[in-house]
Amino acid sequence: MAKPLENSPSLPSRRSSLRSPRLPALGAEDVVTRRHEVSPAIALNLLGEMQKKVSMAQQELRLLVLKSQQIYAEGPVVNGWLESAQTSLPARPADQNSALFRHADVEDLMAYIQTLDSVESSNQSAEQARPDAQYRLCMIDQTGTVQSCPCPLEQVPVVSVAIARHQKLHQISARKCQLEQQLKAVVGALKQLNDQFEI
Repeated sequence: MAKPLENSPSLPSRRSSLRSPRLPALGAEDVVTRRHEVSPAIALNLLGEMQKKVSMAQQELRLLVLKSQQIYAEGPVVNGWLESAQTSLPARPADQNSALFRHADVEDLMAYIQTLDSVESSNQSAEQARPDAQYRLCMIDQTGTVQSCPCPLEQVPVVSVAIARHQKLHQISARKCQLEQQLKAVVGALKQLNDQFEI
């Protein structure tokens, strides 16, 4: 029976030869993935952009209010329009007009247009020559009915400027309403997100 060799070097065990790889130590902050790190940054960027837009809308609203006050300070404002009495255009039988435009004869069309131009020019010259040319200021009341009143010739320039002021105010009011509606929608959306977002 063979005896074990004495003083022979012991063979390395299989378990000791398998060494675990050296891995870098991971901290708690390294466990968080990059996907979770980006979301707060995107939210902050969006909130910053929204804040800039709201600030710009607020500044524009202040400018619109200032413009409205300036327009009211310039003078009266009239919501209406002016109409002047004009001589009616030359009458042409309906069937004749229909045949004219249906067949589209170039010479007849040009002659008819020249007639209209000459009549319109004569009407304007007659109104300028007449010192008592009549104008009427027309307005729409609360019931939707058109109301009118005579407007003296010397008051036409003042009334025209007053009508132009009302048109400017109408444009300012429409823009102001648009901005207010947008801000109202933003406030509603932010309130909803604030209620849903809990930390």
